[in-house]
Amino acid sequence: MSQNKIDIETQIAEQDVTVITERSDLIVPETRQKAGKIKRTLAALVDIAIAALMMSIIPLVGDVAAVAYLLLRDGLDIPLMKGRSIGKTLLGIRPVDLNGRSLSISKSIKRNLPFAVGPAIQVLPLLGWLFGPLIAIAAAVIEVSLVFSDENGRRMGDKFAGTMVVDE
Repeated sequence: MSQNKIDIETQIAEQDVTVITERSDLIVPETRQKAGKIKRTLAALVDIAIAALMMSIIPLVGDVAAVAYLLLRDGLDIPLMKGRSIGKTLLGIRPVDLNGRSLSISKSIKRNLPFAVGPAIQVLPLLGWLFGPLIAIAAAVIEVSLVFSDENGRRMGDKFAGTMVVDE
């Protein structure tokens, strides 16, 4: 092999490393461990409490704000949260796609859809008030049980969106 070819391969390898290390949204999955099940459950409870508070303070507007928070919470790049919900921020965990990158808004929506269905239905008069909370509770129970029963701790929303939750 000629010296030029070795130099070019070395430069390419160095450029690839540089590109990878310069990306702030890239998390190398091998260096991260999946988030603990208790941490994930506590983070979900914090986020659900925040949504419930929104819904109870201002009727209808609070419902819409709660649904928006539940759907978008893991995809917003707000300085303090940095692409994770308030609950995940407090507990030091982060949702990432299967390549280790922070979530886009669309992945956050896909991932969190099961949690937003109940509150969204609750906006409807009478039937929504009756079935919305039941659907929300059922979705939460199913999702949390999947976190505990799945080998990789991935719930239905994680599988649908191609995501997982890791420790910071």
